[in-house]
Amino acid sequence: MRKKAVKYRFLYSILPLFLSSLLGAVILVAVFQIGTYSCQHDAEKRMDSILRYIENQCSLYEDVAAEEQTKSLIRLADKAKEFQKTFDSRRASVDTSFILEYMDDQRLTGILITDADMRTVASCVVEGMLSPDWGSVLSKTSSAMDAPNKCYAERIATQNGDYFDYAVMGRSDERGIILCYQQQEYEMMAGTQMSIKTLLTEYDFDVDGVIVVTDGVTVVGSNDESLNGKRADECEVIKDVRNVTDFGNLIPVTANGISYYAMRGKCKSNYAYVFYSEQRLFMQRSVLLAYTAAVYVLLMMIGIALHGRMDYVHRRERERSREKYRTEMDRLAKDAIRANEAKTDFLRRISHDIRTPVNGIRGMVDIVEDCDDDPARRKECYEKIRQASGYLLELVSGVLDMSKLEQKDFFWSEEPFDIEKEFRGVVSLMAMAAKDTEINFRSEVGAIVHNRLFGSAVLFKRICLNLIGNALKYTNPGGTVAVSLREECDGADREKLHFCFVCKDTGIGMSEEFQTHMYEPFSKEDTSAKPDYNGVGLGLSIVKSLLDTMGGNIEIHSVQGEGTTVTVRFAFAADPDANRATVAPAVQPAATGEESLDGCRILLAEDNELNAEIAVYFLEKAGAEVVCAKNGRIAADLYLDGESGQFDLILMDLMMPVMDGIEATQMIRFSGQPDAGSIPIIAMTANVYADDVDRAKRAGMNDHLSKPLDPHKMIAVIASYYTKRKQ
Repeated sequence: MRKKAVKYRFLYSILPLFLSSLLGAVILVAVFQIGTYSCQHDAEKRMDSILRYIENQCSLYEDVAAEEQTKSLIRLADKAKEFQKTFDSRRASVDTSFILEYMDDQRLTGILITDADMRTVASCVVEGMLSPDWGSVLSKTSSAMDAPNKCYAERIATQNGDYFDYAVMGRSDERGIILCYQQQEYEMMAGTQMSIKTLLTEYDFDVDGVIVVTDGVTVVGSNDESLNGKRADECEVIKDVRNVTDFGNLIPVTANGISYYAMRGKCKSNYAYVFYSEQRLFMQRSVLLAYTAAVYVLLMMIGIALHGRMDYVHRRERERSREKYRTEMDRLAKDAIRANEAKTDFLRRISHDIRTPVNGIRGMVDIVEDCDDDPARRKECYEKIRQASGYLLELVSGVLDMSKLEQKDFFWSEEPFDIEKEFRGVVSLMAMAAKDTEINFRSEVGAIVHNRLFGSAVLFKRICLNLIGNALKYTNPGGTVAVSLREECDGADREKLHFCFVCKDTGIGMSEEFQTHMYEPFSKEDTSAKPDYNGVGLGLSIVKSLLDTMGGNIEIHSVQGEGTTVTVRFAFAADPDANRATVAPAVQPAATGEESLDGCRILLAEDNELNAEIAVYFLEKAGAEVVCAKNGRIAADLYLDGESGQFDLILMDLMMPVMDGIEATQMIRFSGQPDAGSIPIIAMTANVYADDVDRAKRAGMNDHLSKPLDPHKMIAVIASYYTKRKQ
């Protein structure tokens, strides 16, 4: 077993070296291939560039030479025409002295005159020069004697390498030929070749390779002086490339034991060749391979060193991980203890906050039982019971809201609304509360350009109601609460409309110490200055969480004993349908307490007997006739089994056994009864979140009443639907 372990450790130790060597071989092969391609590509580009340049220059030189030849032939033709006229005007026998004089004057090499049978009548040539054999030329141009006004001119080369320009015209005095000719100087004729040679001297043999230009037979230029003037078929270096028709591509060749890569190009009458030795061409590849090998060996040495270091580090890391795990376990244990303590503290505080109003309610009930003969005392007890139950309801709602906000499960619907109208509704409601507590309440609406918005009116009203409610609670009678709303311009945000809500009171204020943690849940300031109110401590926490969710912000400035100023900034989108015809608003009844439900027949679906008893009492007191059902199934059956129109309205609890209110509502709406789509169905439930309201309306319900029931609001809502249904 020990030997096997040693064997595995040995394999483990040499495995990285083996893999590194294998990887190095793969990299070198890849570098070799890449280097080969790169060197060939670079050489091909450079050789192609050289060929193009030489071809362009050779073309230019040939064009210049052709232009000079044309000019020379035109001048010679003019001289032949002039001689024809002069010769014809003399009308005499051929005068050799005249011909020699004309030749000398016009710098001609010679003049030949024949008769109609092509026999030579006169032939003069500059002394010291040989006249070429013009027999073939005369035979070719014999037709000129039939058209004396036409001239035929050409340049020819003799076998000994001399060049002659000649012009042939017919005689005008009789049938015959006049041939004027002029020998061209070698330096002029060799100008093109000399220019090519001069051009190629600019290229370095070691850098640019061997460059050769031929006219198809002879080497007319090369940057290798030993090749100039040689016949092309005698040059070993270009022998194998001459017959290749694949212009512009690399061609491997071997000459004099040296391997080359060649490229061939053509320009008019010339051919250009560029040769790179294989050793020179792949020199960069060799250098690249050497550098790669050196770098890889260095990296392998570094890798071996790092491997040893990493092995040491891994051992240390495992030790640290075990230590970290033990530390983390200790931390989790402490966190669990703290969480348990926090839960215990929360339960202790919530137990205190729940038991306080419950104790007040039970105590007031006991006092009522002992005060049968004191109506004033009994009325005071009832009012305190109502206040304590309101506090208890606020506590439960706050705890549930905080739970939803912390779980990111708070839902609200967004829809078009009028912010000024909603604000005035809040102000109207809170003005009545301020009047009951003898507090001066003032409101102001600033310049609002965009009142039609798209967002959550519910959250806007809830935040405003919460903050104004806090201001009223912590302001003594005779104090002042002032609220305002105005639109602000934010140049940095052009997609949103910004509004500022300010609530200022002259209440008891907050201490600087409390302001450092005023947004924490259940945080409460000492209220000894206003002992008649003991808040839950969730209001500001809920407002702050709602604003964070909406993208708004809140600023609070408070001085203890002087008052508090709360500034809230909202951002809403503009209503895209603001310019269209306004949709009629949903029924928003005002609870006056004078509504009558005489003749209204109501189906009440409620599984809780106490809640059903309360609702029936107030409904029958208002004059309605109520039929009760203990679950959604019974309610649906009562509606379906009866005649159409037997009920004027349905009150539907959401959470019931057997069948809930959502399913029962959908069954009624899709029953096919004549009034199935028009009968008002109102949710009456303790599910009061926005998503609950939205779910109820999507199921087909018309409105939503939250528990605990407000009798006046319930009667007002039902009366509004009943009145509308009777019309």
